[in-house]
Amino acid sequence: MKHKVNLFLVGAAKSGTTSLYKMFGQHPDIFVGVKKEPHFFAKDLFNPSKRYRQRLCLTQEDYFKNYHNANNEAYYLDASVYYMYFEEVAQRLFDYNPEAKIIMILRSPIQRFYSHYKMLRKEGVINTSLKDFIKHPIDNNGLNVLKMGEYQNAVQRFEDLFENQCLILDFSELKHSEKVMDKICDFLNIEKIDNIRIEHENKSGIPKSSWLAYLHMNFPLTIWLKSIMPKGKFRSFLGESVLKTFYKDEPLDEAVELVLKEYYEKHP
Repeated sequence: MKHKVNLFLVGAAKSGTTSLYKMFGQHPDIFVGVKKEPHFFAKDLFNPSKRYRQRLCLTQEDYFKNYHNANNEAYYLDASVYYMYFEEVAQRLFDYNPEAKIIMILRSPIQRFYSHYKMLRKEGVINTSLKDFIKHPIDNNGLNVLKMGEYQNAVQRFEDLFENQCLILDFSELKHSEKVMDKICDFLNIEKIDNIRIEHENKSGIPKSSWLAYLHMNFPLTIWLKSIMPKGKFRSFLGESVLKTFYKDEPLDEAVELVLKEYYEKHP
């Protein structure tokens, strides 16, 4: 690598980080590694599932390889969304590069939780009702999904160490891609560019049946097709069609929303 990784998009999960990652990849001054979420600085702090483990950089060599093709870009990006959730990580990032810039994008914790639940349902990780999931809100990586919406302490840890090197965005800002990218460019002191495209990634829904969820996510032929089909407009169109056909977007139950509201009022 020409220089250290110096831009960290640390979360929050299910708050538009993948869309931001895609936007960063369009800027000539920002290099995004092949692996969006290497989680190198948290690799010993959680136990990733077999599928998720393949997306991580678990050794220093792998982490360096993720930036092997970088040239003279001003910033190398690490967009590991779990960095927010472990107390040790902020200090580890500071020890690695105290000059690094930190970006966080936050979403209503209630909507973030519900989106995360729908993703786990979509991927077939869980098959429980939302009410039951709140009682045991653990994802396939062993992390508490409810606690992921407790932003206050997480944000404070990074701001205490990195001071004026933190930028906090709101999920709603993604509706205006050029404006939010201009804001990021001002923060990073890099040139603003036109025609930034925003792609809303990782949309989720409640499966209409367990069979349809299996057919979409784990059926061998589906897995093979995903492995050979290049990403592009056709694949995006196909994904949207499957989402509409196989899944339903149920509104958040009011009783459950009240439970979540009371929880996050006590645990900001």
